[in-house]
Amino acid sequence: MIRSFRLQLTSWYLLLFAVLFVGFSLFLYGLLARGLYKRLDETLSSQARTAASLFQDELRRRRWW
Repeated sequence: MIRSFRLQLTSWYLLLFAVLFVGFSLFLYGLLARGLYKRLDETLSSQARTAASLFQDELRRRRWW
């Protein structure tokens, strides 16, 4: 019976730490993904503004010629 109790206790600890590890991993993934998406959005909007500005400058140059 002691071996069975040890096995059960070990199984419960293994299950508990597996759940904690998966929970922490999901939390960390969500946190990093949110930060990466925010940085990606900022970079894309900055590049879009730059492209729009260059396009407008090019249109102004073409009008005068």
